[in-house]
Amino acid sequence: MTQPERNTKPLNTQAIVEQNNARMRKEIFFLVIQHWYLYLVSLVIGFSIYWIINRYSQDIHETKCALMIKDEKMRLSGGELLVSDQLKVPKINS
Repeated sequence: MTQPERNTKPLNTQAIVEQNNARMRKEIFFLVIQHWYLYLVSLVIGFSIYWIINRYSQDIHETKCALMIKDEKMRLSGGELLVSDQLKVPKINS
């Protein structure tokens, strides 16, 4: 009896691994494409929550500013202006 011929070529494991990786990437890509609507719904829900939170939350930062302009006619320093009540700062309601 003769033995059947065997494939004497050595297995190229690197090529097999690359083929498997390419197949897996393709399967993942098509899986993502099949469920595109879930990504769209997630984005819409996320941006809606973001907008609602920013729209109805109170501002936590407050800015105040006082500007002192030197007047040549009055000849008063900044400290004298504050003490003499000639510096009137209007209150701005926001």
